[in-house]
Amino acid sequence: LNITQEGQDSQRIYAANLDISLRGDLLALKHVQVNAPQGTIVITGQASLRNQMPLDFLVDWTWNADESAPLSGNFALQGDTDWSDGIGFDLSYKLEANGLSSLDASLPTREQISGLFRGALADEDLQIDQLTAAFEDSAIKLGIEGKVSALNTDTPELDTRLTWEGLHWPLLSPEPDVASPEGSLSILGPLEGYELLVETQVVGVDIPAGSWQLQGAGNLEQLQLAELKGQLLGGEINFRGETRWEPLPSWQLSLEGRTLDIGQLMPELPGQLDLRATTNGQLHPEDCIQAQVTVENVSGTLLDYPLALNADLNVAGETVKLSRLQLDSGQNRVQASGRASAETLDLDWQLRALNPGELYPGAAGTLIGQGQVSGSPEAPRINGRLRGEQLGLD
Repeated sequence: LNITQEGQDSQRIYAANLDISLRGDLLALKHVQVNAPQGTIVITGQASLRNQMPLDFLVDWTWNADESAPLSGNFALQGDTDWSDGIGFDLSYKLEANGLSSLDASLPTREQISGLFRGALADEDLQIDQLTAAFEDSAIKLGIEGKVSALNTDTPELDTRLTWEGLHWPLLSPEPDVASPEGSLSILGPLEGYELLVETQVVGVDIPAGSWQLQGAGNLEQLQLAELKGQLLGGEINFRGETRWEPLPSWQLSLEGRTLDIGQLMPELPGQLDLRATTNGQLHPEDCIQAQVTVENVSGTLLDYPLALNADLNVAGETVKLSRLQLDSGQNRVQASGRASAETLDLDWQLRALNPGELYPGAAGTLIGQGQVSGSPEAPRINGRLRGEQLGLD
């Protein structure tokens, strides 16, 4: 049997077995089985065909993934529906999937998800009183509540809130790369003009623990960030600007950080910094990034020494063009410019250290020089000339 829909590839069914009975208002699916190239579905269960309709179904399934071992599992659905005024529902479900690790080694071999779905569908409005999902093996919990209106239009309207507990990746790692112990996401308005609020905690192997809040407004093509604020490293960091995903993923953002304790990231470099920066760019097909970054100012102290830094750079794929970098610490200055990539280095540098004791404890005299850095990141070659006077080290 081939099923064909206009504009779509035909779907082939090898075999279908149906064993169904109807006695009074009781519909019994004793055995419904469909075999297709993609896999097999077997449905059993029953439902009472009346306004107050209890139901109890079990679906066993297999799926023949293209590049992995076959997946299998089951889906159980129980509860009550009310058809007297729209469709009301009070349902519980349980989904089990086996063989997930064949799709991706970071996934568990087996996952079981259970939850509740309570609400009502009337005309074009879906009221979600409670929709939950608890991941048994991954210890993740999700919940949704709210309302979706104008379902039959091109721009449905949302008033919904998603909450979570225990989000983390990879799922099987005892120390996930990134984790969000808890958080929430609220959307209000039509998809062509919604407001967005996200509040969450984030931590990871290379990510300092912090609390984040995002406020913005967007549509199907872009998101205006009124504020993406993080409380972390003993201070605060804030992003503002615009991100787009049509026609190409792009961004235009400003960044401001205040009283950031760098020592919490790198204990060997204690200090407190403020920063201001801007960036804009695009992500082109084949993951080629093109971006401009301007570090307007990084200021504060590092290792108890004053520090000020500013820079301009452009990124094109794997190549970085450094138009300007200037690092000042008291009476000492380092400047650099040039290009760098994964294969080559081509940089010019200048050094003017009139008080090297501000850079290294006990150092004295003056040191001035300039030169080049060539070679590769794995094997850099440094050439230059230095002139020192009254150099000493206590």
